[in-house]
Amino acid sequence: MIMISRSRSRLDEKLGMLYYSTSSSPINGRIRTFTEDFIVEEILRDKTVVPVNVNSRISLPLCDVVKGNYVRAILIKKGYDTLSAIFYLSKKFKLPISAFSYLGLKDARALSSQLISIKIDYPISYYGERILLTNSKQSLLPVKAHELYGNKFTITIRSISLKSEDAVRRVQRIFSELSSFGGVLAYFGYQRFGTLNPITHKIGKAIVKRNIDLAVSYLINSNIGEKDPIKTGLRPRKNEVLDYERIVRRFFTKKSNALKAIKKVPLPIRRLFIHAYQSYLFNRILSERIKLGLPINRAVIGDLVGLPIFGSVSPQYVFHVDKNNLDKVNSLIKRNLISVVLPVPGYAIKKLPIGLAKEPIQGVLDDEGISFNDFLIDMLPNLRSPGTYRPVIFQVENFKIMSLLRNESSLSIKIQFSLRRGFYATMFLRELIKPFDPALLGF
Repeated sequence: MIMISRSRSRLDEKLGMLYYSTSSSPINGRIRTFTEDFIVEEILRDKTVVPVNVNSRISLPLCDVVKGNYVRAILIKKGYDTLSAIFYLSKKFKLPISAFSYLGLKDARALSSQLISIKIDYPISYYGERILLTNSKQSLLPVKAHELYGNKFTITIRSISLKSEDAVRRVQRIFSELSSFGGVLAYFGYQRFGTLNPITHKIGKAIVKRNIDLAVSYLINSNIGEKDPIKTGLRPRKNEVLDYERIVRRFFTKKSNALKAIKKVPLPIRRLFIHAYQSYLFNRILSERIKLGLPINRAVIGDLVGLPIFGSVSPQYVFHVDKNNLDKVNSLIKRNLISVVLPVPGYAIKKLPIGLAKEPIQGVLDDEGISFNDFLIDMLPNLRSPGTYRPVIFQVENFKIMSLLRNESSLSIKIQFSLRRGFYATMFLRELIKPFDPALLGF
């Protein structure tokens, strides 16, 4: 019998991720011992993989023009997240941040490649030690989110204290259990919040609650902009990190104006604070649904269901389950064609589950003391967030074990898989490792 199991991690509990999709024994081990242990390559809508190998060449979409107002290029990064790399390039080329567009955010603790566009009418390239901008082509259009299918991951898990055959057997058992269950619980992953000091959602909540003084207090007493050399395998260099905490601290000390101080944080980062709080709320709602005994891999009357293609489901593709369509809906869920969805709270969320299916949502909102309209944030209108709907579960695609390597003391396993956009590799890896201390084990 397939059983959801309870996480023992304090960090998971802080982030609302109370459960695993599986109950099988983990392989343990550690991810991201080296930056190259976590490789992320974007998959475009036509299934083209954006290569992390700088010598590889692909045909970029919408670049069949001689002249255009935009440049499309491949951004390759080692030890940089997407926003940090873009801030770096904006200074290097003396361009505004708003000139850059991207399809998705990539974590700093990885070797990653992605398609970006820049509002500039001539090709540019850059070849740095840890940031490369290559394959630059002119285009008439900037990149848009719908061009991204997902991401391909090549992950090495090290320090596994099992025999090779036992480790492989456990991986296969967990993957089989996930397949029977219908997928992985679609929690928002650790990188939304941080693992060393998970505080971004607390800053977001303070802003949503209009407590800007508290948001600034969290910010100036945190180190969320710092990189951990143990985790990245790199030593941060001067001026390489977005040191907005220092800027806010200096301004607030001088002016004592919290609202003006928070505006010193770059807008994309401020938006991440709000998104982190929305992600935390979703995680709590999903866990509360499980705690109340409501199913994940089938619907009940009153549920909302939608197309589980990506991590965000537009309201027009969400509908209610009633006694007339219940059997048909559950048949489609079993075939992974639709999924139960839950709201990621925001001011535009109007359609809600009915009856018992609504209780997890209302319970979390009441406990947090917020409403959907709180996300209008009139004092900071650029941070208004409409919310969306999100599947409760996601599938892991094209999974395979690439290789096993044993040294004197432990085993390493290299795996490869793909996820559609909006879902987190760490949530699948969490099922394999079931870390008691995610931060210590590279999450």
